[in-house]
Amino acid sequence: MNRCGVLLIGSIFAYCDVTAAGTPTHLPTQTQVSLGSSFELGTVQSAKGLALTGPIASLLRVIAPAAIGIAPDGPATEGLPADRFREVLIGALGHFPVGAATEFEGSTITIPIRASLANGWISTEEVDFTAFMRLELDRRARNQLGRTQFEFNIAVWELHGRSKLLSEKFGGDAYITFSLTPPPQKQPRSICFANQDGPDFPATIIYSACYDVYVNKEKIIDAQMGVAICTPVVSIPPRNVLVAFEKPFEDRKRGIAFDRGCCWGMRTITPEEFLKGVNRAREIRGWLPKKDPNGDLFGQ
Repeated sequence: MNRCGVLLIGSIFAYCDVTAAGTPTHLPTQTQVSLGSSFELGTVQSAKGLALTGPIASLLRVIAPAAIGIAPDGPATEGLPADRFREVLIGALGHFPVGAATEFEGSTITIPIRASLANGWISTEEVDFTAFMRLELDRRARNQLGRTQFEFNIAVWELHGRSKLLSEKFGGDAYITFSLTPPPQKQPRSICFANQDGPDFPATIIYSACYDVYVNKEKIIDAQMGVAICTPVVSIPPRNVLVAFEKPFEDRKRGIAFDRGCCWGMRTITPEEFLKGVNRAREIRGWLPKKDPNGDLFGQ
């Protein structure tokens, strides 16, 4: 089983029982929730007292099937950790970015790599890439289905990682970098849209990009199109979820193939951290560093 499968199983097992006063409980259809003024979760316990009603109950009926495992008209199928429940609840009460904005994000992308070696064997390795993105988010809008959405551009995307397998194949350190294909190539639009009428979250987010792949200073793939998909998400950037990295490709000339992977650990980062990561990828390719995280980062 590859690491993406392990992470997915791990995330499923993380949906453990919520404890109240040390006693494991499940979340039934009617649940009593203690909320502070900032909507922070206090305790979750079986509904022996007042049932949860009003707008919060309505929101729970929306988010429960997707993120908590509670059937809208039935008993809970599994519990949920308190911090995850808080994130889901706050996510449902939140909304997409209202105005245009710039977002810097970091993550880890795990991709299985296959390579044919000199002895005729075909080996596989899972490589963890450190990824850095600058996103340009458009305004929140309502689509023709009556659901909220926002479109965005991946303005910069850089990732880098070392492959032991390719180092063995090429007889020296092999560092792999991905970078957006520069103009005149036009980048596709990406989108995030609500999964239901009313609340923005839970939502589905689809990242689209056209990119080049390098091993050290040599470009091995040019203008590769691909997407990454995640649903349901309850925040921007998506947290505590796996993003399906659907960008496989093959270089038959060199006997290398990149399979479908997964993106995890997504988080907001500072412009300084973003620029440092971008410049590390550029350094591997032998390119000069950039100084402005908001500037044009294409080319050498």
